[in-house]
Amino acid sequence: MLACFFSAVLLCSASLVAAAPGSRNHTVTRRDEGWTRTGKGTVYAQEGTAGSCGNWHDDDDQIVALGHFWMKHEYQAERCGRKIRVKNIGSDYDGLGGEGNEIIVTVQDSCDSCGKNHLDFSIGAWNELTDESEWGELNIEWNWL
Repeated sequence: MLACFFSAVLLCSASLVAAAPGSRNHTVTRRDEGWTRTGKGTVYAQEGTAGSCGNWHDDDDQIVALGHFWMKHEYQAERCGRKIRVKNIGSDYDGLGGEGNEIIVTVQDSCDSCGKNHLDFSIGAWNELTDESEWGELNIEWNWL
């Protein structure tokens, strides 16, 4: 009887391990979005073109471009229009201001050179986040709203 019980426990444990998601075939889920992330922020100019979300914006608009981890190399990707809260947590370079500034930006573009936690800001968003500092790279915390 005891052996039967332990066999059942072992079988249940094995099925839970087998059902656990693997990291090799990772897909982004809403659960992935619930975390505060740290990464880097940079700045880009619209240059008179529409972003990958299909919308035209002025350089002063509070928008952001995300890397392909989030945008999946898609035109008008699922995350277009989503809001992100961003906090400037300082820079490894002299001259970038605004540490502690927080802004809310809207996803409107893709960034080919951006990694998972690298956000590329419009000039307007960069200026608000960095107190109009020269372009460079800053450390950020961010989360989906």
